[in-house]
Amino acid sequence: MNWDYAQHAFLILGLSCLLGLLLWAVGFGFYLNQIGSRGWASTRSLLRTLPAATLAVAVLCGAEWENHLVPHIVLAHAGLTSAQMAMAGRYVVGDRILRRNQAKARIWVARAANGGSADAMLVLAGMELNSRSGSDPASALACAKQAGARGLVDAKLLTGDILLSYPNLAQDGQQSLTCASREGLGCWKG
Repeated sequence: MNWDYAQHAFLILGLSCLLGLLLWAVGFGFYLNQIGSRGWASTRSLLRTLPAATLAVAVLCGAEWENHLVPHIVLAHAGLTSAQMAMAGRYVVGDRILRRNQAKARIWVARAANGGSADAMLVLAGMELNSRSGSDPASALACAKQAGARGLVDAKLLTGDILLSYPNLAQDGQQSLTCASREGLGCWKG
């Protein structure tokens, strides 16, 4: 977490919420005046609606804050794979609030892959191959095969590339058919 930026961002968010509450209170006061409410009854009515208005203003300000970070966090924890991939992307590049963290990005991609996202399976396969802590080609192959089974052509190409680089991963009694169409070499049996 980038705390220097977060302090300023939370200050701006808080001031935005206070401004929103002030505007709501003025508008509610005009409404009470229009319906003829006077005295303590109108003040109590104003105070009763204050918690709900505070929550609504905070959610609206938070939804617009930092390119929809708050909804992405909520939806990612709820299991929406597109929000999980968005959170992973935020951790990969690092934005003003979330610092770069490849381990957390991998966790979010793995959650999206477990949720059934073929794109996340392909990204996870690439992460497994290019990990700084050591590549795991067997795991990358499994992820690429799952993504390929869901119809991603890039995943099928990655499966072939992995089998070319690591021929010991091909199952016994099975020939690996690998297409090197990127280089225009055609297909060959290994």
